[in-house]
Amino acid sequence: MAIYEDNMQVIQKHDVNLYRSLSEENTNCDSIMIGDALDGEKFIAKAEGENIISLTSMYHPQHAAERYVEAFNHLPESTTILLFGFGDGQIVRRILSEDCPIRQCIIYEPSKDIFLTVLREYDVRDILDSPNISLIIQDLNDRNADNIIQSRVNYMNWKTFAIISLPVYNRIFPEQLQRSYEWYMNCLLSGKGSMQTVIDFAQSGLRNEIKAQRWLLNSYAVDEMVGRFPEDIPCILVANGPSLEKNVKYLHEAKGKSCIFAVDSALKYLLDQGIRPDYTCTVDAEKSAIHFQDERIKGLPVFLSTISSASMLEALDVFEPLYFMNTASYYDYLISKTGHHFLNLDVGGSVATVLFRLAIELGFRTIIIIGQDLAFTNMEFHAGRGKATEEDLMRYTLYEVEGYYGDKVWASGDFRLYIDWYARTIEQFSKNHTIINATEGGAKLAGAVQMPFQEAVMKYCTHEFDCDKVWQSLPRLWETEDARKEYYQDLKEGLRDLKNMKRLVDEAIMSSDRALKLAQRANYSESEFAQIERRIDHLLNEIESMKLYEMMLERAAETNINMADGLDEKEEDSLKMRIHLYHMIHEHMKEIGLALEEAIPMWEESLRTLEKMANGLGNL
Repeated sequence: MAIYEDNMQVIQKHDVNLYRSLSEENTNCDSIMIGDALDGEKFIAKAEGENIISLTSMYHPQHAAERYVEAFNHLPESTTILLFGFGDGQIVRRILSEDCPIRQCIIYEPSKDIFLTVLREYDVRDILDSPNISLIIQDLNDRNADNIIQSRVNYMNWKTFAIISLPVYNRIFPEQLQRSYEWYMNCLLSGKGSMQTVIDFAQSGLRNEIKAQRWLLNSYAVDEMVGRFPEDIPCILVANGPSLEKNVKYLHEAKGKSCIFAVDSALKYLLDQGIRPDYTCTVDAEKSAIHFQDERIKGLPVFLSTISSASMLEALDVFEPLYFMNTASYYDYLISKTGHHFLNLDVGGSVATVLFRLAIELGFRTIIIIGQDLAFTNMEFHAGRGKATEEDLMRYTLYEVEGYYGDKVWASGDFRLYIDWYARTIEQFSKNHTIINATEGGAKLAGAVQMPFQEAVMKYCTHEFDCDKVWQSLPRLWETEDARKEYYQDLKEGLRDLKNMKRLVDEAIMSSDRALKLAQRANYSESEFAQIERRIDHLLNEIESMKLYEMMLERAAETNINMADGLDEKEEDSLKMRIHLYHMIHEHMKEIGLALEEAIPMWEESLRTLEKMANGLGNL
């Protein structure tokens, strides 16, 4: 058992949950057998009735693995794969070698018995210890497969994501193979959608991040909010689905005996019904300011991301900022100097999923969801807005999903992604939380308890509690006058860095243009080119090391993505490759330059705003 224990020790180091699940399993699997191959190595086989199916070569397992992996040489550099089957680990080991273009390997083993046998019979510590693999094992952690895959694949690398099956596996595990293809396709759709979102919102995102500086100064420390709500007080999460109309009247009974979190788009409808929620949230980079253009909302505590729409916050004007999410590492640096941190959670993509995950993080043990239809209930989009027309629905690709009452309902692609996210997240937290879907319409949320909202209010809203006293007792991130002065000085230093970066970027644009023109000439001096290359490398290293580069990189998302794609392309002609490389660098630096041209005057305006705020707040 020494091999098994050694292997398990490595798994424990990297994935405690998988280690615990494996520890509860019997390692002796009668249907999986180990034999001696012709070359003296071991081979692994699976018994199916009277048939014995070899999963690896019975003659030369290592040689067969080498030949199999040779076929991957055509793949782009830095490919990520979803590998169907762990097998005896021989193929995985060769995939992880420097000779193979595959850089990340997500392994889905459809038989826990095979994996347990391999842990017992083969020393695979080198594979298990690799930072470039993730494991999905059937019946052990496969319910979390989407999260595992998406931790490796995102909007930057989805184009070089591939799925490959080990020999034999596709024949003996057809249902699990189909499941892996579904994961793969979901990941591609998510990556493509995220890429387009990042590109579309790049400009507004940069604007919001810089304008956030004025509200961030007065933000309360949300990390100190964790655990301050009593466990017997439920959180009621109010989304804006059409079924909210049937339940809103019971919110009056829950007010003061629960903590009501409402999405931004539900505010007006709630206020019209005489309900003022305890907290709201807005995290979208581009959202109509109309949601906050209501005097009744003023003074409300608002959960925010640094990318939250500045136009919405300007419309609201008077509110209590609660910044809990961040999209720029620069702000992580600033907030770390105060001794606090952002929560930065896996939040699912909608304001409602953000609030759901936030409620869990803050320590609520009971979460009641209403208005989260995630389907076109009775041909309606939102509460209080009437029927959708057929023309409205034509804008969506619709899918049939399981409804709240066991029927079939129509959901858009986005809705389906949120439904899947809820299923994964609820399964992850249901052991220690009571999660109730009291929407009473729309799509079913797998894993949640279904209960009428009136019944949930009567059962769980039983104690009086003033939610306001939680945020009112929090310190602000920059509490003292000295801390606020330091914040202002850090931002002034940030402006100097941006101007310095602009100087370096301008030089990088000129140098890459020179490199391009030189490479395009029939004859050029290699020594002259080498000198330009060294200067460009030095400039790029300086630019990329600057604190605010990442923020500018987000604004230059399109050329950044193109750079990643272009560097993966294989070109036999070294001159063409050189021209291609410096063309990409030139275009990328131009987009970074445009980002800086936008950022510098906005940053200067932000500093002027902070200077005006200094009156009555202590001199900055």
